[in-house]
Amino acid sequence: MARTQKGPTAVGIDVSLAELHVAVEGVDDVLVFTNDADGHRKLVHRLTKGGRRARVVVEATASYHLDLAIRLSEAPRCELMVANPRSTHAFHMARNLRAKTDKVDARCLLEFVRSMEFVAWVPPGRPVLEFRAISAYLEQLIKDQTRTKNQLHAASSTSTAPTWVVDQLRARLDAFETAIEETTAKMAEFAAAHPDIGEAVARIDTIPGIGELTAMRLVAQFLLLDPTMTSKQVTAWAGLDPRPRESGTSIRGRRSISKRGSARTRACLYMPAVAASRMKGPFRALYTRISGTKEARRKPGMVGMVAVMRKMLTIAWALHRTRTTWCEEKACPSKKLSEAA
Repeated sequence: MARTQKGPTAVGIDVSLAELHVAVEGVDDVLVFTNDADGHRKLVHRLTKGGRRARVVVEATASYHLDLAIRLSEAPRCELMVANPRSTHAFHMARNLRAKTDKVDARCLLEFVRSMEFVAWVPPGRPVLEFRAISAYLEQLIKDQTRTKNQLHAASSTSTAPTWVVDQLRARLDAFETAIEETTAKMAEFAAAHPDIGEAVARIDTIPGIGELTAMRLVAQFLLLDPTMTSKQVTAWAGLDPRPRESGTSIRGRRSISKRGSARTRACLYMPAVAASRMKGPFRALYTRISGTKEARRKPGMVGMVAVMRKMLTIAWALHRTRTTWCEEKACPSKKLSEAA
């Protein structure tokens, strides 16, 4: 007798940097896999074992879900939905769940895929993925360059470091500088060869303080995000959202940003924010309004700098979504921000 084909098994996956917590319909325990190529392979094998089909939902969280999403979308018996964090958060609140752990989130996503309309995820085009890969390589080169600069500074400031160590560090630094220049040129060539990417870069490049390199790095991130995300969600995605530290009357810590998001986005926005806060215009006015001048400091300078970074990010995202260019009246309508500091 032929076996009756059952419907797909519902699966909810909570994604973090290192692990995947997987809630499978009909399975009591939440399964745990590593968030790497080997873990993705084992997960697909587990979900499709015996010819079974799986209907999977993951939440769009920074870029940690991307490689998993691509692997699942390529699996013949897996259907994938990448859910908007706003929708899953509302679903979580509607179920009156007070606890928030990886296992609770995985089970909540399982109920989400069983209850809500399923919208299949369409993987980004190959050019988008290639552009992102070039950007990731460039960012790693910049990080390695910074580390080498620090090592060279430390070695040069003491007489105990052998000369050949200093020479090796200088040679390595020269190699990184050459590689960064070549990779930046390749990235610009790639953007020029793909009009959609090139136009997106050109739009963000119109923001004061943001140059072509920063624009390319931001676009490489934006192209992977859900275009319906709000400015608050993008701020949280980048880890630039405020994080109050309060508990009863005993804990009253200083507010800071959460840093629970894309560190590479924060890194590429810092120097443009520094430049923009020194240029005559709305960003300097914003910085001065929050932190004041050196002579009359109201708040630490970094508080104002983070505010500029957040403003630049939300404006860049708005231009990317609406396919428009910088307009000071629209981007900074407040009279206080439109006046030069």
